[in-house]
Amino acid sequence: MTSLLNTRLLSLSIATALGLAASVHAQTFDAPISVLVRFADLDINHAPGSKIMLGRVEAAATRACGGEPDIRDLGRRAVYLTCRASTIDRALKELGSGVVTAAANKRSGNAVLAGQ
Repeated sequence: MTSLLNTRLLSLSIATALGLAASVHAQTFDAPISVLVRFADLDINHAPGSKIMLGRVEAAATRACGGEPDIRDLGRRAVYLTCRASTIDRALKELGSGVVTAAANKRSGNAVLAGQ
């Protein structure tokens, strides 16, 4: 585990997704956005804590990807959904918690395994 995880913080970084968003919005981003997710108060090895952690990761990904756009803005929405999904996937891989990943898979109905 990294020292970040040892201090019970998870940083979501979305440089690649922001590159996609920049082309849609005609903006330039100098640095990737990182959002810290604190979880020292959670036991992510059990279902209740893992569900709360997943909610925090999802909320952080939503913030990092610029917030959910209007459903009528199809181009921006597609970029947002891609950004959010890839950010959550990378965060779950970095976190390395099978219990949180299982909660994410159950919520989404997917059989995606973080760490592959």
